[in-house]
Amino acid sequence: MITSRMRQMASRARRLVGHVLGRPPVSPADPLAAFERYRESATASGLSGLTLFLSFDCDTDWDFEVVEPLDSFLAERSIAVTYAVPGAQLERGRDYYKAVAARGREFLNHGARPHAEWRQDQDQYVPITFYQEMSSEQVSADIRCGHQIVQDVTGQRAVGFRAPHFGSFQGADDLALIYRTIEDLGYVYASTTVPEKGLNHGPAYRNGGIMELPTFGSARAPLNILDTWTHLTDRRRYALGETYYELFVETLDVLTHNHIPALLTWYGDPSHAWQQTAFMKAMDLIASRGIPSVSGREAATFFGAAPSAPAL
Repeated sequence: MITSRMRQMASRARRLVGHVLGRPPVSPADPLAAFERYRESATASGLSGLTLFLSFDCDTDWDFEVVEPLDSFLAERSIAVTYAVPGAQLERGRDYYKAVAARGREFLNHGARPHAEWRQDQDQYVPITFYQEMSSEQVSADIRCGHQIVQDVTGQRAVGFRAPHFGSFQGADDLALIYRTIEDLGYVYASTTVPEKGLNHGPAYRNGGIMELPTFGSARAPLNILDTWTHLTDRRRYALGETYYELFVETLDVLTHNHIPALLTWYGDPSHAWQQTAFMKAMDLIASRGIPSVSGREAATFFGAAPSAPAL
């Protein structure tokens, strides 16, 4: 039903897309004003109302045992979800992720190397593998290896990509390297940019043959990704603060009341979300308000007529 509705709206997009790009970058000084260009781009693309593109970055072993019950919770609420799992984690948690893939869930290529490691002296997971610290050849190799692992473990051929710790890999040359590599692999989309890209270019924009679906912020802080990691109150044992839910509901209300259509490209980590009151309430709110949700592939298909960004 969601896909059918989006296809109908996509036909409108081909008639409505106009010259909504090419103006100076957005200023975060006035949060609501920051969405004006986004509103224009989203409307021109044929988007009406709110649609959720929810994904999970599964970077640690702690995600293994919670991903299946979390996925079932979302399925019961008819919420689509896309998983971004580093190849190393896919291989280590093979049985868990194969089970989720068997349910028809989409998997992004999230690179091959691990993105976190347990540090005994710190008693917590610590981020590792940063593309800005690697050569172009190493980055390309990591993407290609990740592609193969997704196929080997899930049986899917990935069509979307997200870089590890992507917020630190946003330069023009960085993104060009990613898009060049995944286009060569036959990908359809990436979701590997920060909310500023969305505020400047809209909920989706094309770079060559790749559709970029930038992440989304909140009404209170449009330039900051609304994710679970940011709002953890305990980063050793993972406790999600109530602020996450407050920003979540506030953003839905502000966008709805101001008639701003949006693709809510939000993500979290399963171990930060499962049985966390703030996240569970947020998903119940999505379901109770009847906000549709899509996978990455569905979102990229819907925005097939989106214009190219003038510059990254």
